[in-house]
Amino acid sequence: MLKLDLSNLEGVVSQQEIDALAPELEAAHAKLYDPAAPGADFTGWVRLPENYDKEEFARIQKAAAKIRKDSQVLVVIGIGGSYLGARGVIDCLCSPNYNLKKKSTPNVYFVGNGLSADAMQEVLDLLDGAVGEAELNAISINGSQVQVQFSGVTLAQTAGIVSRLEESPLVAATWVNTAATTQDTGALVQSSILIQLQKEETAP
Repeated sequence: MLKLDLSNLEGVVSQQEIDALAPELEAAHAKLYDPAAPGADFTGWVRLPENYDKEEFARIQKAAAKIRKDSQVLVVIGIGGSYLGARGVIDCLCSPNYNLKKKSTPNVYFVGNGLSADAMQEVLDLLDGAVGEAELNAISINGSQVQVQFSGVTLAQTAGIVSRLEESPLVAATWVNTAATTQDTGALVQSSILIQLQKEETAP
């Protein structure tokens, strides 16, 4: 429950002006909770946590418990909201410096949300130094595949990324599309890796 304190508006906004907004606020509130209102497909969050997929939540908890128990590193592949959702929750509930803190849970690294070849290589180097398993969580809007695009990497680096992806039990197949390389450095102008995820019934 949110409580709005308007006491500091005294002398700036009159009570009459505030009261005049009440009908508009009530209409907006009703629209937000109306499942038949325009845009209702995007307002399911207002019914959380009372109304959610209990079975899916149980699967998430089971997967999270396995990752905490077996892995030292979790790599999240996603772009846009797929990346920011996971990042925001960790920053809010844990810490923006989560990976630097002393803890008993895996470090979490994010890839696919930028074009920096150096940043990608840093994550690969961190995976090389990890002890135990490294889990891969690929997040996409359609739930079955995700595309990661980046630039400035070499063919060898691309092959290394694909090799690591294919080691994950979550990945069914990968496809690589590359553009021409630059003459001076041999780095790829653009590279795209399409990751096909395992079907739910075969994923661990």
